[in-house]
Amino acid sequence: MDLSIFKNALVARQNLQLRLEIFNLFNRANFATPNSAALFNPDGTQIPGATQITHTATTSRQVQLGVKFVF
Repeated sequence: MDLSIFKNALVARQNLQLRLEIFNLFNRANFATPNSAALFNPDGTQIPGATQITHTATTSRQVQLGVKFVF
Protein backbone atom coordinates (compact mmCIF):
# COMPACT_ATOMS: atom_id res chain seq x y z
CA MET A 1 0.00 0.00 0.00
CA ASP A 2 1.31 3.42 -0.96
CA LEU A 3 0.40 6.80 0.52
CA SER A 4 0.68 10.32 -0.90
CA ILE A 5 -0.12 13.50 1.03
CA PHE A 6 0.22 17.01 -0.34
CA LYS A 7 -0.58 20.55 0.76
CA ASN A 8 -1.03 23.52 -1.57
CA ALA A 9 -0.19 26.97 -0.23
CA LEU A 10 -0.10 30.47 -1.69
CA VAL A 11 3.20 32.29 -1.24
CA ALA A 12 3.39 35.85 -2.65
CA ARG A 13 0.60 35.05 -5.16
CA GLN A 14 2.50 31.95 -6.32
CA ASN A 15 1.55 28.32 -5.74
CA LEU A 16 3.73 26.15 -3.48
CA GLN A 17 3.05 22.43 -3.10
CA LEU A 18 4.56 20.30 -0.32
CA ARG A 19 4.43 16.53 -0.90
CA LEU A 20 5.06 13.43 1.21
CA GLU A 21 5.00 10.07 -0.57
CA ILE A 22 5.46 6.71 1.13
CA PHE A 23 5.86 3.50 -0.85
CA ASN A 24 5.20 0.13 0.85
CA LEU A 25 3.64 1.95 3.82
CA PHE A 26 3.31 -1.08 6.12
CA ASN A 27 6.74 -2.45 5.10
CA ARG A 28 5.22 -5.78 4.06
CA ALA A 29 7.68 -8.32 2.69
CA ASN A 30 6.78 -9.50 -0.82
CA PHE A 31 8.88 -12.60 -1.25
CA ALA A 32 10.23 -13.62 -4.64
CA THR A 33 9.57 -17.05 -6.09
CA PRO A 34 11.86 -19.79 -4.79
CA ASN A 35 14.78 -21.03 -6.83
CA SER A 36 13.33 -24.16 -8.41
CA ALA A 37 15.44 -24.48 -11.56
CA ALA A 38 16.96 -27.72 -10.31
CA LEU A 39 16.08 -29.69 -7.20
CA PHE A 40 18.48 -32.60 -7.61
CA ASN A 41 21.98 -33.15 -8.99
CA PRO A 42 22.42 -35.61 -11.87
CA ASP A 43 23.47 -38.26 -9.33
CA GLY A 44 20.13 -37.89 -7.48
CA THR A 45 21.31 -35.98 -4.41
CA GLN A 46 19.38 -32.91 -3.39
CA ILE A 47 20.95 -29.53 -4.17
CA PRO A 48 21.50 -27.53 -0.96
CA GLY A 49 19.44 -24.35 -0.98
CA ALA A 50 17.01 -25.53 -3.64
CA THR A 51 13.51 -24.07 -3.21
CA GLN A 52 14.74 -21.52 -0.66
CA ILE A 53 13.55 -17.93 -0.89
CA THR A 54 16.68 -15.79 -0.90
CA HIS A 55 15.35 -12.30 -1.69
CA THR A 56 12.22 -10.17 -1.91
CA ALA A 57 10.40 -9.12 -5.06
CA THR A 58 9.90 -5.50 -3.98
CA THR A 59 11.89 -2.96 -2.01
CA SER A 60 11.37 -2.06 1.63
CA ARG A 61 9.56 1.09 2.75
CA GLN A 62 10.67 4.26 0.96
CA VAL A 63 9.78 7.83 1.93
CA GLN A 64 10.04 10.74 -0.48
CA LEU A 65 9.64 14.44 0.27
CA GLY A 66 9.11 17.06 -2.42
CA VAL A 67 8.49 20.76 -2.92
CA LYS A 68 6.97 22.18 -6.11
CA PHE A 69 6.93 25.91 -6.81
CA VAL A 70 4.69 27.12 -9.64
CA PHE A 71 5.14 30.73 -10.78
